[in-house]
Amino acid sequence: MSPKTSRCFILFALSALVGSAAACGSPVPDRPNVVVILIDTLRPDYLGFYGYPEEKAPFLAGLAQRSVVFERAFSTSSWTAPSTSSLFTSLYPNQHGVIEGFNMRRKRNAKLERQGQETMVLNRMPASVTTLPERFQAMGYTTFGLASNPNIGDEIGFSRGFDAFERDLEWTAGDFYQRLKNWEGRLRRSEPFFLYLHLNDVHGPYEARAPYYQKQPGWLPDRRARYLSEIGYTDEHIRMIYQELDLKDDTILVVLSDHGEEFQDHGGLAHDPTLYVELNRVVMVFHAPFLGVKPQRIDVNVSLIDVLPTLVDLVAGERLTTAEGLSLVPVLKKAGGSEALTGELRKRTLLAHRLGLYEVRPFWAAIWRHWKLIERPDAGIEAYDHRSDPTERRNLYSRDASQVPVRLLEALGEFKARELVAKPDTIQVEVDEELEKNLRSLGYVQ
Repeated sequence: MSPKTSRCFILFALSALVGSAAACGSPVPDRPNVVVILIDTLRPDYLGFYGYPEEKAPFLAGLAQRSVVFERAFSTSSWTAPSTSSLFTSLYPNQHGVIEGFNMRRKRNAKLERQGQETMVLNRMPASVTTLPERFQAMGYTTFGLASNPNIGDEIGFSRGFDAFERDLEWTAGDFYQRLKNWEGRLRRSEPFFLYLHLNDVHGPYEARAPYYQKQPGWLPDRRARYLSEIGYTDEHIRMIYQELDLKDDTILVVLSDHGEEFQDHGGLAHDPTLYVELNRVVMVFHAPFLGVKPQRIDVNVSLIDVLPTLVDLVAGERLTTAEGLSLVPVLKKAGGSEALTGELRKRTLLAHRLGLYEVRPFWAAIWRHWKLIERPDAGIEAYDHRSDPTERRNLYSRDASQVPVRLLEALGEFKARELVAKPDTIQVEVDEELEKNLRSLGYVQ
């Protein structure tokens, strides 16, 4: 793959996959279209319908009133490549093997950089693991994807299973809208279709988006104001996409984020290596009233690994045996089995993984009910009780470890011992001047 290709938009007509026996199923007209919108770096507590004092995303707030909103949804990491790989595979990072992206590899290749050249070796999602778009392609869907994050592309395997996939690192939410206007006829001719949109506007560096931006005194408040203006800008263009594609009556719509963002909540910025709640709590909204998905707020713990099995169950009634996550359909519909599933979700321990920047020692996290355990490579174990400390400021483990449920430590130990489901593929990516410039503009290179 040429370096220019890694920056400019890419169109993948995956004819080999489309022509395969698994991918060439005939369209199923009675199945609904599916649209998954992932807003990179969006932390839920900066949305009014998740508790922020002002509503910066009025369209999403209105959608939330007619949808299922998961109050306690968590990522499997705190950066894009691992967490979105978990979304696509329903596996944890230490199972699918994608534990870093461009940022991590770029910062750890200083020696080659001094020599004037750099080649990054990246893990890809294993070819033997069926991804989210591949699942839908095999069910007779035509699959489309648009992305503007450098990690979401062919290098890590995100283009697999898409009949058409484009990426451009300079795209804004407005560009997504224009691209989808051009695709609208093609989408409707291809029904049922699966569409994945990965918007990167809320990711740093944040533009001061008029009319949503209100300048604030001080660099940190103004940084936050620019972040909030990107939320408003993105929300408006999602509204335009929703109306342009007429997604009201025949489409399952899921709105997610892959991780959050820090504004010195724990002394850091952006999404530097931690697994605190401001980074690993995510947005999760399901909208499909025509399927009996009833508007409600749900406060049990769920994860990005639950999205794939839920969507497959919604459109095909199929329970995946290879998924680490669970189908949330019974609670979405308040149907038979919802109480049993809620009980299972309350018993389950969710997990997360994150590498440091310059060393391979990872951060780990385990979440059970209202408890959160974090194991840091530099500071040992921390424990937080979200009932009294939702922002994770009081480390109970350092005060009285006997109060922390033993099952959290046991679950974390089991999680760390897990083996890869399949050995990840690898790819070498040469970083030239142009890709370096784009990575730097996104804050991936210091």
